[in-house]
Amino acid sequence: CRLSMEGENLNERKDIEDYLKLYCIEDYLDEALNSLILERPKNPYKSISQILESKTLPEIIDVQLYPVLVGGQLCGIRATLITNIAVFSGCACYSNDTIDHLEPIKDYTVLQSAVKSLLTSGVDFTKLSKVDELVQSIPAINTAETLAISIACCRAAARHKGLKVYEFIADLVGLQNNQMVIPSPIASIVARSGSDNKLSQEILVFPTLRAASFEDVLGKLLRLSHHLRTANEGLRGPLKVSRTGCPVLDVPNVQGLLRVAKTALADADLAADLKMGVHWDSSRAAKQSPGGDFGYQLEGPSSEPAAPAATPAVGKPGKAKPADPGQGEQGSRSGAELVELVCAQWQESELVSVEDPLHPGDLEALRLLKKKLHEVVQDIRLSRADKLKYHMGGVGGDSLVPLQVVMDSSQLPRDPEGDAEGPQEGPFNALKLRLSSCANVSQALHVCKRARKMGLALIVSCSNDPSQSESADGFLADLAVGAGAGQLMAGGLCGGEHFEKYNRILEICQESPSIPFAGVKFRATSLQQPNRR
Repeated sequence: CRLSMEGENLNERKDIEDYLKLYCIEDYLDEALNSLILERPKNPYKSISQILESKTLPEIIDVQLYPVLVGGQLCGIRATLITNIAVFSGCACYSNDTIDHLEPIKDYTVLQSAVKSLLTSGVDFTKLSKVDELVQSIPAINTAETLAISIACCRAAARHKGLKVYEFIADLVGLQNNQMVIPSPIASIVARSGSDNKLSQEILVFPTLRAASFEDVLGKLLRLSHHLRTANEGLRGPLKVSRTGCPVLDVPNVQGLLRVAKTALADADLAADLKMGVHWDSSRAAKQSPGGDFGYQLEGPSSEPAAPAATPAVGKPGKAKPADPGQGEQGSRSGAELVELVCAQWQESELVSVEDPLHPGDLEALRLLKKKLHEVVQDIRLSRADKLKYHMGGVGGDSLVPLQVVMDSSQLPRDPEGDAEGPQEGPFNALKLRLSSCANVSQALHVCKRARKMGLALIVSCSNDPSQSESADGFLADLAVGAGAGQLMAGGLCGGEHFEKYNRILEICQESPSIPFAGVKFRATSLQQPNRR
């Protein structure tokens, strides 16, 4: 520069000017200085660095794939992208069906070479959908592998654009920054499994009008979780823990779980702060007869021979409450009988949400459930009597449909042309997105867009499939905030894979305190912007 300024070497001066013009360095430095003058940040060097990073041409230098230990098995994969400004990673888990075909330690040499060859060939990874499409076209690549690579690319793209990950996601979904929300934490607190360990029914808890902040609800969930664990110590030996990080109790049916949860809420003095929901897992419990009728094997005898007709009493260790007459009976319920049970438990246990109440193919039962729920709502309105024992319309933020009925994103009808048609049958008004079931981030964002267009409340959830573990990756939290989801189902308060999601939300609360908390309006936030607190 000194030589060129003195005019001693005109060619050198021209080369320098061409170089500065090629990379727009003078323009970017002017922009950085103007930004400093306007904002006057406490750390000007960091601000300049962020501005220059966002102007850097995105380039992937290297790609590395590693096996990851999850749940005592090498059933996860970590994808690491080394770009020209930083290193970014993403993690995902294989399903058990895939694990059975994996070697003890999978050799990623061939796959890593293919991915590296693709992504280091000048691909603009900030165009996430295009990158996801290219990666998915690699021969013999697995869904977990494409998802891990996609998460890493999403983080890298956000950094290169000078955005937080959740801000980048909001931009891809089409939300303004003021439409993002901090989701309400929906935690699993107790569960039961079937004799074949394929069925997994759970009780979840939801915040009420007393929810002041994410930290406030999380504190109450921790209190409840601690109470459940200490109250059950010594009852039936060491507690099992489900895939979603909550205690698995030895009870024969959902009614037994509800009694345990209700007692725990009352004894922990949280009955007014948290309301219950049920994950029925009916899709896995359903069996279809040759004639097309569905039967549901949701109940079973207790596996504890010493107390076959008792359920744990959470409030007072060492005691047990007698089971209901007929509880634990063998046999299958019809779709109509299950509808009656779901509706009865809705009112009796003051439920705010039911998930997977029926098999998606049981159209007759779904129509019946929709009719029954409508009849109960109309009855309440006409009689003006609070038959649900509390103001149901205030919980969830939807006063028209008091109960949240959740369908899984895997049950959505296919939309090859991008249409926004919702489920044709049934009472569903909420959609649960399990990131682990998606091939990449773009596919997950497409589901989020469809939920909004169909008018369904959006729930972002970790895997609750007994055949699949959950990785200790906090990306799920960024997805929930960026997509405007009012509910985050990150599992129970046990295990680093679940804590990581909650911890990431806590970080976001500190990074962006202006983002409002969904709170009790957890169903309305994915459809409309809630009032700021």
